[in-house]
Amino acid sequence: MLFLIPVVGVVTASLLYLAPFASVIQAVRNDTIETLNPLPSVVSVFATAYWIQYALVIEDPFLVASNAPGFIMNVASTILLLPYLKHHDSLKLVQLVLNLGACSTIILWIVTIFGDIPTDTITLILGSASVTIFVLLCISPLATMRDVIQKRDASSIYAP
Repeated sequence: MLFLIPVVGVVTASLLYLAPFASVIQAVRNDTIETLNPLPSVVSVFATAYWIQYALVIEDPFLVASNAPGFIMNVASTILLLPYLKHHDSLKLVQLVLNLGACSTIILWIVTIFGDIPTDTITLILGSASVTIFVLLCISPLATMRDVIQKRDASSIYAP
């Protein structure tokens, strides 16, 4: 049981983070993102990066294993989606998330690596940041709710 439960967690987390990739590939094949919401993929880049950093501090290989595939796939998704955002409504928001995410990640690295901070405090900081970004990931599909309600079309919210 001590091995089974973490493995189930790895599979569950991997499915969560990999779910949007099929929609991204379909958008690239169709040469348009139409109603696809790019925010979950972009936010997932930072959610998984934070969890990986936290996992490295607490030395949890299962937590690394559950976030590394998602990090790789969401970086790929973000790269694939960027050319299609040129005239998309969410361009400014995606740019904001990318910039804030990159800056906050670098600040966290600097503070946790070079700061004279006890390990317990580093763990608290990284754990709190990871949970916060994960919550933002969970609510990021709500960014399209106005369109869903107005157009009565939920196609921009992809199923896992």
